[in-house]
Amino acid sequence: MHHQVADRRFSLHVWAPVALALFLLCVPAGIFAQLSGPYTIGSGGDYATFTAAATALSSSGVSGAVTFNVTTGTYNEQFSIAAITGASSTNTITFQANSGIASDVTLYFAPTVANNYVVQLNGADYVTFRNLTVSSSSGTSYAVAFNITGDADNNRILNNQITGVTTTGGGLTQALVYAAAASVDNTEVDGNVFTNGAWGVALTGPSSASLASGTQVNNNTFTNQGYGFVFLENQSGARVNGNTGTGPDADRGTELQYCDAALQVQKNKFSVGTGYGIYLYFCDGGTGLPTPRGNISNNMLHVGGGGG
Repeated sequence: MHHQVADRRFSLHVWAPVALALFLLCVPAGIFAQLSGPYTIGSGGDYATFTAAATALSSSGVSGAVTFNVTTGTYNEQFSIAAITGASSTNTITFQANSGIASDVTLYFAPTVANNYVVQLNGADYVTFRNLTVSSSSGTSYAVAFNITGDADNNRILNNQITGVTTTGGGLTQALVYAAAASVDNTEVDGNVFTNGAWGVALTGPSSASLASGTQVNNNTFTNQGYGFVFLENQSGARVNGNTGTGPDADRGTELQYCDAALQVQKNKFSVGTGYGIYLYFCDGGTGLPTPRGNISNNMLHVGGGGG
């Protein structure tokens, strides 16, 4: 007696595409879509807030260069950007005022001891902030505007207005751009206006035996910092060039510790109330080959009280 056997292949061929279709219907539409091109942040834009844009970057990644144009307004937010899938020297990410005028977009927040930043780059690479006003001035003992950490490399802070708390102290928790013992390479801070804070820029590498590299702090204006304008530690080939700083309470124009190799400190104009215009501690250049020479030249320094 023969039994008729159903063709199981037919059943499989039918149900495989049906199952795939059901899966795709159940998955949120944007989960596979990586970001690329221009987007708008603000009311009526692609993202209502910086936070929403940062979340999209971290969850979706990028497949091309991305620019977030921020509409004129005030944004009371704190956000952190983690590592971004697909980010590279060509697939860069930029946050900028849509008008190109920094005063048109204000991003502010009051940092806390647990989350001391307005903006944090936590492992994010190739991110630029341009032509924005970023303020931590409503903070108290903790008032960092930009915190860079988690091996975040190749990031740029350009042509912004950055404001912190008014202080006469030197605590790094009140520095406006801050990295603490962090392996962050090729950080560029250029063309910004820094007001208040204990330090304008304070970036420290992992250790004197493990240096961060490629740091550039150039062409910035510093006003009314409580202790100093630029503090760099554990760096290789850092550049501090073309900056202007004025602070009656400041004790340092720039302080550099364990900054080696092709260190450059050139064409700065620093005026401090007391202390030192330029302070070097265990900074070693080379003889030219193979380790490049350092170069400290053409700086104009004014120290109001005792110091050098």
